[in-house]
Amino acid sequence: MTGPLLRSVQPLFASPLLRFVVPEAAAMNARIMAQVAAMRVASPGLARSNQHGWHSALDFFERAEPGCAALRGHILVAAREAALALAPGFDLATVAVQAEGWINVNGPGAYNAPHEHPGWTFSGTYYVSMPTMSEGRGGAG
Repeated sequence: MTGPLLRSVQPLFASPLLRFVVPEAAAMNARIMAQVAAMRVASPGLARSNQHGWHSALDFFERAEPGCAALRGHILVAAREAALALAPGFDLATVAVQAEGWINVNGPGAYNAPHEHPGWTFSGTYYVSMPTMSEGRGGAG
């Protein structure tokens, strides 16, 4: 018995990956780390896709802390640039910007289970801090 023969592969639903560099990220990240430490003391966090980590409320885009506000500004500019890079003729003035965000803190052994973000055009991640990993051990340390 022979199996089916692969005729072709058609990438119908490509997901582009856009990468941005945040100017003066080190100083902003230090402020965010201190602010997140205070948030964790004030809140036990939510249980979502995170396993053994901490997940903030879904209020990142409303938070007033200076580090969060600075990062929020960068995210909104990046979303605009991404939209124009992917659809150069798109008139951004015709749409309302909606955003939802949160903070995850995953220490050793913590992770986020596979999940999706239905109903959103863009999904993004900003890493404030990452441990140094041995080559080939990304996500395993």
